[in-house]
Amino acid sequence: MEVSIIIPTFNREGCLFRAISSVLAQEGVSFELIVVDDGSTDGTKVLIEKMVLENPAIRYFFQSNQGPSAARNLGIKKAQAPLIAFLDSDDEWRPGKLKAQLDFFRENPDVLICQTEEIWIRSGVRVNPMDKHKKSGGYIFEKCLRLSIVSPSCVMMRREFFDEVGFFDETFPACEDYDLWLRASARFPIGLIPTPFVIKYGGHADQRSHQFPVMDQFRIKSLLKLINTNHLTNVQKEAATSELIRRCKIVSLGAKKRGKIEEAEFYERLIKTVIAPTGAIPILWNKKSINGIARTANGWTGRSNLHQKNEIASPFGLAMTDRKTIQLLIYDLDGTLIDSRWDIANSVNWALKEMGFSELPLAQITSFVGSGVTHLMRSVLTVALNQKASRSDKVEDFLERSVQLYQSRYREHLLDETKLYPGVQRALEHFKNRKQAVITNKPEIFSRQILKGLGVDSYFFRLIGGDQEFAKKPSPEPVLEIMRSAQVEAGETIFIGDSAIDIETARNAGIKVIAVTHGFGGRAEIEKAAPDFILDDFSGLIKCHL
Repeated sequence: MEVSIIIPTFNREGCLFRAISSVLAQEGVSFELIVVDDGSTDGTKVLIEKMVLENPAIRYFFQSNQGPSAARNLGIKKAQAPLIAFLDSDDEWRPGKLKAQLDFFRENPDVLICQTEEIWIRSGVRVNPMDKHKKSGGYIFEKCLRLSIVSPSCVMMRREFFDEVGFFDETFPACEDYDLWLRASARFPIGLIPTPFVIKYGGHADQRSHQFPVMDQFRIKSLLKLINTNHLTNVQKEAATSELIRRCKIVSLGAKKRGKIEEAEFYERLIKTVIAPTGAIPILWNKKSINGIARTANGWTGRSNLHQKNEIASPFGLAMTDRKTIQLLIYDLDGTLIDSRWDIANSVNWALKEMGFSELPLAQITSFVGSGVTHLMRSVLTVALNQKASRSDKVEDFLERSVQLYQSRYREHLLDETKLYPGVQRALEHFKNRKQAVITNKPEIFSRQILKGLGVDSYFFRLIGGDQEFAKKPSPEPVLEIMRSAQVEAGETIFIGDSAIDIETARNAGIKVIAVTHGFGGRAEIEKAAPDFILDDFSGLIKCHL
């Protein structure tokens, strides 16, 4: 089974058959359909029980009326497949929706969630949404703050998605999806298939927008909750706070127009609490913080001599002129500071052999390094399964065990062949009076063990591994967290990496990036990703006059 589909419903007998039928019409994917009846009092139960008899793929669960969040959460807990999709009971899918998203996940093994475009029908008439409502992909947190540009009926996610962000908040009678998408988009990118595979119906009387006319109140609750967590970067917190203030002003003005003075005054006090430095919400709200970490590194001052002997050259012919003095150097680990190819490849091949697969060549394995061990093993298993004659096995059937085998072997052999690249220790010593840090998608314990074993751990004031509470690269979250703890601005920070993922990470954080060519990415990948500067010899970092 590849996908679990969850339809929550309450008293929608009239449109439920259409929704279920659109799921059953999907082809090329093995799935189960979970219908959660949230205490319906119409003919929903009779309809579903009849359809269950006709199609064993349907599973029916009834609960007392608790709201859509509880219904969806029950469905998630009952789901048996590695991928989960939702369909609102008043919407329908077009043919090919499931297959397109399944193919997307196969091609993008490191993505946790993706969505499709949708068609809008209002009161029986097709309407064209404005450009601002078009679906987006990538890091879309700031877009999600203002508009609901992620729709439950359009998404599919891996089960690990809920391990990262949690379930739907059952205290929300409405806007529970807005709350979940904010938590998700703050942590990682959202994939997009721009084809409209969903027909979204609106305008009917039982829509929650009719039941809860002041939806902004629930969005304000979500924003308050989010701002008070530790999951936002400073930049994200500033954006969320700005949106919170905007929505509070809207609700306050509306309350005044309706003569609800106490309600209006409540939201006005909330705005003052948010803005005040002594307010209950732990945020920075001043010009310095907004123009500090939030801004990009465009205003460097001073002079440099980077092009001596062509040791550093940008794909665009840029020189690192007009810069501030660099106070913080952030390094990737594998392929940048350390050559760990053989220890990684040997552990991967050992795990493959233990599961009865053939070994893979070094170059193929290292091409998958950079996004964490789960991505690494999912990628090598995809290749290994394709080499087998049987096509019935699925990657997810072997993934958990492969990760366990890899980690058990790597833990004991991570320093067998691993070494620092030439020039690394000299560069670290040269910059020892600056702040230096490491960001890696490798587990923290392995990273610290390697750096200590190679005698360079004391150079770094901070290390963030892929198993810590921060989102993995290419999310900017770990970079911005290190900048925050180092108390430096974007113009005082530079990232040094060896792959397109590292370059994207720096871009997302708004800082300059140097790419080294001795690592796993290779020059072609690096040039395509267009870093600010390219370094062929790590010792050349000393000559950059950072």
